[in-house]
Amino acid sequence: MFGNIRLIYIASPLHDPRKTSHLISAFKEAIGGLGTDLIESGLVTTSDEVNGLGLKGDELALILPITGGTEALIAAIAGRSKHSIILYHEKMNSLAATLEAISYLKYSGIPATLLPLTKEGLEKLRSAVTAWIGLHKIPKKMALIGEPSPWLIYSSGPEIERFMSEELGIVIERIPLAEVYGEFDNIREDVMELAEKVMKQASFMNVEIQDLIKALKLYEAIKRVLNHHNIEAFTIRCFDVINSLGTTACLPLSLLNSEGFIAGCEGDLPALLSLAIAKALTGKPGFMGNVADIKGKDIILTHCTAPISVLQSYGLKTHYESGIGVGVEGKLPEGETITLLRVDPLSASMRVNKGVILRSGSLIEEGCRTQVLIRLEEGTKGMLKEFIGNHHVMMFGDHVNELERIAEYLDLGVIH
Repeated sequence: MFGNIRLIYIASPLHDPRKTSHLISAFKEAIGGLGTDLIESGLVTTSDEVNGLGLKGDELALILPITGGTEALIAAIAGRSKHSIILYHEKMNSLAATLEAISYLKYSGIPATLLPLTKEGLEKLRSAVTAWIGLHKIPKKMALIGEPSPWLIYSSGPEIERFMSEELGIVIERIPLAEVYGEFDNIREDVMELAEKVMKQASFMNVEIQDLIKALKLYEAIKRVLNHHNIEAFTIRCFDVINSLGTTACLPLSLLNSEGFIAGCEGDLPALLSLAIAKALTGKPGFMGNVADIKGKDIILTHCTAPISVLQSYGLKTHYESGIGVGVEGKLPEGETITLLRVDPLSASMRVNKGVILRSGSLIEEGCRTQVLIRLEEGTKGMLKEFIGNHHVMMFGDHVNELERIAEYLDLGVIH
């Protein structure tokens, strides 16, 4: 769905080749830090040369009009690409040609972005390239273990799966919970060594050792199923596990996220996609949580499944709602910059909001175990006006620019 990144220089054949060559050398130096993922297609001056590029319609085209008189070439390349970024400079009527061309593209509904070849423009270009590469990293096969939880009356359904398939080429494999239960019953290995490691790293433990062992058996069972089906990203109808196995998936999901899997709760596919984007951009697991409270510019995000790999410290408690199993209560670094994310295929939007962690731990008496108080830069008014479901994903760092580009590539509007 998202092909290569093509770097294409274009110029009018009327211009002095020496001047054109000099500018191309300068541009190569300026954009040299973009990485090795770019395919350089050389200088194009005629429509026949555009035809010779072999554009496949799924690529990101970085078009650099060296001179004026290149409007038709810009339009031809952009029309054969999934998305185009046109980079103009202040000489040789580059901007003049760009303005005429992008006006045509916008009128024709052909997606394109305009950027200047300045320091700020190159920073935005880096974000755009990073976003495109991030989309490549999203697993093209994900699993739904059990069906979505019955309370996900908005965050489930065929339209969501259709979006993931058509826009990102993601195949959703359905795996029955019975397969996990079968693996759980077949586990004969001793998980005590892992239990001792988890206990040693925990700052406190308010669950019985047999409950920890049962949770770790579930972790092993889920991992076996994932490896059998060659699955990297999944979401599970976790509440059904409580009655069937007498434990919860909270700690297993925490551990699996920490090991590099992308693990979501409750069969929430939009949240799983958001987690996958977070992992693709940062290399770290995101924290999927309930929006538990909103006051002013602050929100509290809560869940029992926080990945232990991103926590400063953690303790073990029962799962909040059921009072059984093993949930994770974690501390996160105060003052850390984060980005809040949720993809919503139904409204064709993506919530993106930069924030900072104010506090974490046990903040409210009745709530899921890991609780994070976040102050959002854009505030919280949008969350109570533009409704796109409950679960949001917190990712570490400022990734607003990259997420806005991903939203653009996926034809999603950005909301705060």
